[in-house]
Amino acid sequence: MDDRIYQLICLELSGEASEVDSKELGDWLAQSEQNRSVYQAMSQYWISTPEVYTSKKQTYSKLKKRIDASNQVGDLKTEENSIKSIGTRRLTFWMKAAAIFVVALGLGWTAYVSLNTGNSGPGIEMVVKQNPTGQKSTIFLSDGSKVVLNADSKVSYKKDFSSKERVIKLEGEAFFEVAKDSLRPFRVVTGEVTTIALGTSFNIDAFPERDNIEISLATGKVEVKSSGKSNKNMEPLYLEPGERASYTLSTQDITKQKFDLEQVLAWKDGIIYFKNANQKMIIEKLERWYGVQIEVVNDAQKTIDISTKFENASLSNVLKSLGYTLGFEYNINDKKVNIEYLN
Repeated sequence: MDDRIYQLICLELSGEASEVDSKELGDWLAQSEQNRSVYQAMSQYWISTPEVYTSKKQTYSKLKKRIDASNQVGDLKTEENSIKSIGTRRLTFWMKAAAIFVVALGLGWTAYVSLNTGNSGPGIEMVVKQNPTGQKSTIFLSDGSKVVLNADSKVSYKKDFSSKERVIKLEGEAFFEVAKDSLRPFRVVTGEVTTIALGTSFNIDAFPERDNIEISLATGKVEVKSSGKSNKNMEPLYLEPGERASYTLSTQDITKQKFDLEQVLAWKDGIIYFKNANQKMIIEKLERWYGVQIEVVNDAQKTIDISTKFENASLSNVLKSLGYTLGFEYNINDKKVNIEYLN
């Protein structure tokens, strides 16, 4: 590869490539499978080393020197031994890229895939992450993407994504920060709805007891497709930041509208956000958030419509505030809560 290819790859991965740069790189990628494999390898290590993000534009020159030096026949074994001896320590980006190029070009891409995934063909290992009520978690995927998984939610995916796409299944709610990889679309499957992204961040709310699946885009761009029987010929829906796709399961209709970013993403920052919430919505959220069961001794005789938020608050403090506003008393006994409205 010449200097220009190194430069194009680094500019593309850093998000600094112009339209002309991207087209030139695309033409090079289309020339051979080997070119695409090299780009893919470099992309994997690029996204795993955020400490060099501030200097990516200048990285390609250092990278080229390292790879050119490592491609000397006498240096190949030395590089392999060096890689093994490093163990689990983090390498700088250019060392990682050099290592992967040596293996990919000197030993063959197939050998590299087998060596690094420990898996090929049948028997691919699946990963399932599930949170009970009252618990949230953050999951880091093998491609550098991050998933913030809400309580009472589950994701499942292959331990090592394929060379063509990245697929993850979701039940419940999660916020995704997708690592950029123009060769492998990132697909989130939630029942009849598939959300496709290349590098962006978005929230999906797909709790099974609800009739709606909602995809809310924070940054970038996504494509939303429905596999419902009545939607076979429906055109995909494309979202821009600040837009949300809402798919109704009972009617198989999908619509697009604006949404309140603070309201939708508050949960991942430890904020309970109620907007025009009725009693059912309040109880459902508190049960999931705190991992409790709430029983209402006597239903409210008035219509409840409340908008408020609580940041990193205890259940007792939330109930105390809501009780004062809505006129009820409460009793917490381990994981059970009784609410009784005052006359």
